Amino acid sequence: MVGLYSISITNSNVYNIIQLMKAIVDRFVNRFVSKKLTVFLIGTLFLYLGKLNGIQWVNLSIVYIGSQAVIDTVIKLRQNGK
Repeated sequence: MVGLYSISITNSNVYNIIQLMKAIVDRFVNRFVSKKLTVFLIGTLFLYLGKLNGIQWVNLSIVYIGSQAVIDTVIKLRQNGK
């Protein structure tokens, strides 16, 4: 009975599965958590695990806070321009 059902796995099948998985993960991340916040949280985890030192974590925090401030400013400017 082993020969009755054969599964053929090709490179295009694997590629399609990977693309589907990426789309599902990306949809989850976009829906629940911003990518910048994800990077910030991973940086905090790495600080806790000793993979980042304090200065590196502060630099990451400054980039996160600064980029979020720029985005908020642009949104307000666009809303005021309407």
